[in-house]
Amino acid sequence: MQDGTAITCPDPAVTGFLDAATVHQKQAEHHTGGFMVGDDYTQCFVRDCNGSHHWLLDTGHPEEVRRSMEFFFRMDAEGGNFQNSYELDQGKSFVEPQPPCDPSLPWPGV
Repeated sequence: MQDGTAITCPDPAVTGFLDAATVHQKQAEHHTGGFMVGDDYTQCFVRDCNGSHHWLLDTGHPEEVRRSMEFFFRMDAEGGNFQNSYELDQGKSFVEPQPPCDPSLPWPGV
């Protein structure tokens, strides 16, 4: 990948595998910022993003993690509660620039 951390190993097959893993993580990101595990799911589960977040942070892609965290922040703030998953199509798209989330927004019930 052109952006992020370049990982090279003595074995080119391992280097290729690690690069492919990064591509796989990036392709799993929905345009709203959430990550989809694949299969038949149309939801983004909080727990399923942990691996994506760790991999992307470790490989120098913090912007993708920020978008994912903002996806959950927006969904929680708009719904007024915490859920373990959200429909990916509920979120606003990151295709167009979005203003950053305001950390001073009130959290109902907190």
